[in-house]
Amino acid sequence: MKKITKTDKNSEQRLNVFLITGVIALIVSILCYSLLLMGEDRVLGKYDKTEVYIAKSDIAKGTQVDAKDFKKKSIDTEIVPSGAITDISTVDGTFVTYDIAKNSVVYDAEFQKIKDVVTGTREVGVDTANLSASVNGILRSSDFVDIYIFDSAEEVQQVSDDTTVVDDSQPVSNSLTTTTPTYSKVYVNKVFDSSGNVIANGDNTSIAERFNVTLEESDADYLVSALQQGLVYVTICKD
Repeated sequence: MKKITKTDKNSEQRLNVFLITGVIALIVSILCYSLLLMGEDRVLGKYDKTEVYIAKSDIAKGTQVDAKDFKKKSIDTEIVPSGAITDISTVDGTFVTYDIAKNSVVYDAEFQKIKDVVTGTREVGVDTANLSASVNGILRSSDFVDIYIFDSAEEVQQVSDDTTVVDDSQPVSNSLTTTTPTYSKVYVNKVFDSSGNVIANGDNTSIAERFNVTLEESDADYLVSALQQGLVYVTICKD
């Protein structure tokens, strides 16, 4: 049997110390590298970008919009406002519920899906000349109107005599305040001037000569018939 000398023991101890030192050094190196990566991620995170969308031009409340009305803008991810739109396809088929200034970041809460407020499948054009009285104020796309259909010309005349149709800042008074609309809060799809051009929502001077609404088929027939007889009265909803 080989005799273990003092020199052999010292060599073994030195080897163990070397191995332990190496393991510790490796662990320290791994920790340092991990910390370096974490720090790098934090630094890079400050420069991460998210694409939001801004309005290409001023957009008036009620305007029907789609993706072409907006453009991308990259901003720091950490400052992206809550609710900012990052998928512009979500605005297709909507109208804006607030005035939006040019270059403003747009938010989900500023848009309403048209399909959520339209009932029915048939669009009807209403010539204001066929109404027994004109609407109370400036009518534009995405407004809502109450439609009253009366049974006779006498009823229409009675209501007209007892009703004051006033400007956009005041309510309709007298008889209509106690009369239930035939169709309540009907969405206005489009409004046209005397030349047949769509009136923009930001236009406060052009006079509405015709507007379109959508109703169920049977209701549309009823409205068309009543319009032909001059039995329709329309007012703009104020809330």
